[in-house]
Amino acid sequence: SKTYDCFCAGKLEGVFQFEGSSALRDLTVALQPRTLDDLAVINALYRPGPIQAGYVTEYVARKSGKNPITYIHEAVKPVLQSTYGIFILQEQVMRLSQ
Repeated sequence: SKTYDCFCAGKLEGVFQFEGSSALRDLTVALQPRTLDDLAVINALYRPGPIQAGYVTEYVARKSGKNPITYIHEAVKPVLQSTYGIFILQEQVMRLSQ
């Protein structure tokens, strides 16, 4: 829990793929990660494609309860439930394509 406390506080110096960007630090603080899956989502969100598509803003809004969680089809709900109905992880796309 102490490690996640550091992430939540934005103390990311020396953390591979999380240090060096104030925008990534702000995103990490905003999302308050408490699981390894949370960290994987943050890492996946902070890429040009998700940023340009508006996924970051939408994910934060859905996670915080400001926007409703919606699904493009009920069949995708089991795969996208952990990311609030948004395709974020490559594994999600692979599972749904199967």
